[in-house]
Amino acid sequence: MGVLYWKDANSKLARQYFEAALQQKGSDDELATVLNSYGRFEFGLGNIEQAHNYLQQAVQVAKDDDLLSDCTINLSMIRRHV
Repeated sequence: MGVLYWKDANSKLARQYFEAALQQKGSDDELATVLNSYGRFEFGLGNIEQAHNYLQQAVQVAKDDDLLSDCTINLSMIRRHV
């Protein structure tokens, strides 16, 4: 849901949904997916440090190779701006 509100430019509501998603019980890859999306969202808003934190966490918990690759690419992009 956070991604949908993000695309509709409703950052406050998107952030609420991302925060709620982080509280849900799920697999490591589900958590990594939320963290990856939340990191990209924060980066888009110019919150570089927060984006870096979320993406770093995503890389640490991702198990699926494709997801880990995506998270790593996004983290590398953010690191150029830190």
